[in-house]
Parts: sequence; structure tokens; C-alpha cells
Amino acid sequence: AIHQSLDTKFCFPFKVVEDEALGRRIIAARDIDQMEIIMEDRPVAVGPVHSTLPVCLEGYKLVNLDYVCLVCGFPMCDEECARGATHAQECQVFRDAGTKVKVVRCDQNAAEYQAIMVLRLLLCGELDLARTGMLCDHLEKLGE
Repeated sequence: AIHQSLDTKFCFPFKVVEDEALGRRIIAARDIDQMEIIMEDRPVAVGPVHSTLPVCLEGYKLVNLDYVCLVCGFPMCDEECARGATHAQECQVFRDAGTKVKVVRCDQNAAEYQAIMVLRLLLCGELDLARTGMLCDHLEKLGE
């Protein structure tokens, strides 16, 4: 069970346990004060959900098809979003591959977005990629 920092100099107020019936979860290792910060974390990657209507890949707002990124073809809010740092890496992959996507409808889920989170995970640094081993899948919910 994870309870100490990697350098063992700090004990977290919780521990990570895992069992077959309930899976991996966090339980308190001591009394925790109200409003006490017990964990801070940053995401390995951020992106649209697996099944989504067209969204801006920079700000995640729903979009129509009025503006598309000139490089990769994904619908975006505007040119500013298309040049954004979040979108830049996957956009470069599409450029390097010499391909563009073509989302044709904004009123139904677009399969083109299914690759974005995987791509962003593959493009993250080695340290972040190592953190993906702690991720849980939710395969049973993908069919919903």
C-alpha cells in the first residue's frame, strides 16, 4: 500500500490499497482535518472524452464547423485556439503525417476525437508516461 513519499520522508494522510472486490482506492491512514489538503496532482494529459460532439481541442467548448484548423482540419473556436499550445503537439503529428481530418457534422459524436487522448498520452514526456501505469480503465463504460 502506498503511504509514504518516494523518498520516505513524508507520510501521506491516506494509503492506496487494492483488492479484487473493490479495486484500487484511497483510504484514510489517520484522522484528516476538515479542509486539509491531502493531495495535489496534475493530469498526465487533458482532452476530450472518447465519444463527443465536436469540441475545440484547445478550450473544449462545443464548436460548429465555421472554423477548422488549417493544418489538421479539426474544428476549433478560432485561429487563436488553433495556434494554442495544447493543440500544437497533435496538430504537428497530423502535419507530419500529411493528413487532415474532416468532421462533417456538428450535431453528432465524431469518431475523429477518439484518438486525441491516446495521442496526447503518447506525446507526453517519459516521466508522465510512466505515471500512466497508475491509470484505471473504464472499458465497461465506453459502450454507454
